[in-house]
Amino acid sequence: MKKKSIIISAIVAGVIILGVIFMWVLLPRIQLCIMVKNDLPNVDGSVGYFTDFDIVNNSDVQTIDNGYVSVKIPNRFIHFEDSVFSYLYRTSDNTEYVIFHNEPSDLSELNLLNPEMMVDMEDMAGRYSVNELTEGFKSLSSGVVPDSAYNTYKCALLADRDDYSFWDLNKSTCFVIAAVLRENIIPYYGEEYLYETEDIRGIIYITHFEEDKQEEVIFEMYDADNLNVVHTLQMKVNSIEDAYAIINSAEFI
Repeated sequence: MKKKSIIISAIVAGVIILGVIFMWVLLPRIQLCIMVKNDLPNVDGSVGYFTDFDIVNNSDVQTIDNGYVSVKIPNRFIHFEDSVFSYLYRTSDNTEYVIFHNEPSDLSELNLLNPEMMVDMEDMAGRYSVNELTEGFKSLSSGVVPDSAYNTYKCALLADRDDYSFWDLNKSTCFVIAAVLRENIIPYYGEEYLYETEDIRGIIYITHFEEDKQEEVIFEMYDADNLNVVHTLQMKVNSIEDAYAIINSAEFI
């Protein structure tokens, strides 16, 4: 009778241990696996780095600024109007334009190491300390720690499904956090490039309009010394080289 009681106790203990293992070891990994398979099938980290720094135009141009950043735009753009939010320049035939946002946006809260942001990310990040998250993001192929607005966007844009691993929970959690941001928050326009120079960090979004053979370009730029404040330049031009030349002329005042 005593032997039978011991066997039953061992079985019960084994079931409890297996339950604990499932709850603490397997369940969170299974949840992440389902999310990656069902919700994040197309995250591939394929965003590129801008390389056409040699495209410049210093002739027949005018310099405009918003009080923070200056750029050079072709003289065919005429100052049309100012609004509460932006300065508008456009060509006489109304087919091309440049919109310079007149005030920057402070995105200090957009930081995946921010405790409030952790809670917003479906509580995935809330299970970890800042140090654990930092190490997890460092272990991703991009190695980018999302400690500022620009680095958060950069980390998300470079999120690569190859970083997912069923058994490496911390690394996979950081991948999923970045990938969810990539899929659900960052707009997709067609082409995306990270723009990085000594003084400027930025993201270029390009939409091609085949019918009228034009390019719509949004350039979100950050001072390299302040990666939480973004300045936005938007344009529609007939030539992508014109857009690149304008972008390459950007200077913080």
